[in-house]
Amino acid sequence: MRTTDVIFICALHTEIMSLKLPVVLLLTAILMASIAVSAIPVSNALIQKNNNMKSSTVQTYKPCSGQLSQNSDWSNCNLHGIDLTFQNLSGINLSGADLVGARLYGTNLADANLQGANMQNANINNADLSGANLQMSNIQWSDFYGADLINADFRGAKFDGSTFMYANLSGANLSGVNFSHIWAGNAVFVGTNFQNADLSYSWLAGANLSNAVLAGANLQDAYAASSIMHDANLTGAHVTDFETPISDMSCHKSTICHQQ
Repeated sequence: MRTTDVIFICALHTEIMSLKLPVVLLLTAILMASIAVSAIPVSNALIQKNNNMKSSTVQTYKPCSGQLSQNSDWSNCNLHGIDLTFQNLSGINLSGADLVGARLYGTNLADANLQGANMQNANINNADLSGANLQMSNIQWSDFYGADLINADFRGAKFDGSTFMYANLSGANLSGVNFSHIWAGNAVFVGTNFQNADLSYSWLAGANLSNAVLAGANLQDAYAASSIMHDANLTGAHVTDFETPISDMSCHKSTICHQQ
């Protein structure tokens, strides 16, 4: 490096240092402006991606009109609050439909396709849903009092707050479901598949669980006084504080059973 260059650099450094505060502020302002400008496309892209994700998860329903009938297709229809009391709709396709608040008292929905349907707060008292497909359905806060649910498929369904007092779920598939805190007193679960299901804190007083598959199920703090568990399979079931006073405990594969 030449002597003249060294002298120039030293002079320039001295000049900058004499104005160090204004220079620092200026450089900081330029840097912040550059960051803000470069971040705008990224932020917009993230917002757009987030909006796309939201829109892809929102359930959309189509407007439908006409008379519902047996074996007809009403999938993804907006039937919010509809009254189908005592109608015969066996075999109907209501998959993905909006049935929030629907009145299905005594309705015949045997072998119906209700997969993914939203049935929150529906009145399903004494209805016939035998053999129905209710996989991934939302039946939160619905009332199934006295309903016929024999051989129905509930895998993946949401049950929060729903009740099954005196309902018949014999042979139904509830494997892996969250049946916690459910009221199902005097219900019939003969041969029901509860494998790996969560029944903790559920009310099962007077229920008939004969031949039920409860392998790997969580029965912690469930109350099943006066219930029948004849030949029920409790292999690997979690039975801490599972209350069964005055019950037929001739089940097997658990320390709480009379037959091992």
